[in-house]
Amino acid sequence: MPLCIPMYLTSKVVVSLVGCSFRQLQYWRRKEIIVPAINPSGSGYNVYYDEQNIIDIFILHYLTLRGYVLRAAVKVLKLIKVFNNNSLITKSVTDILVVW
Repeated sequence: MPLCIPMYLTSKVVVSLVGCSFRQLQYWRRKEIIVPAINPSGSGYNVYYDEQNIIDIFILHYLTLRGYVLRAAVKVLKLIKVFNNNSLITKSVTDILVVW
């Protein structure tokens, strides 16, 4: 059985990976739309995001780029999580979003 090592990324890495701005990420964190996996009350480099956070950030960024207001994008994200039993969003769900 392979060893599963969790991956945690800093805000700087997440911003460069997803393509959103650092200010967007800060705003989403301040509004508690995205809650970092490690040190949620911290700021800057001492905040770390896990895989679920990165997927959520990607979906929010994708939807806002497509013209969704933030409130609607958050509702879509919540619906996806309910649809997926609040577990890690699978690749097939994100594929549907990209096509959508």
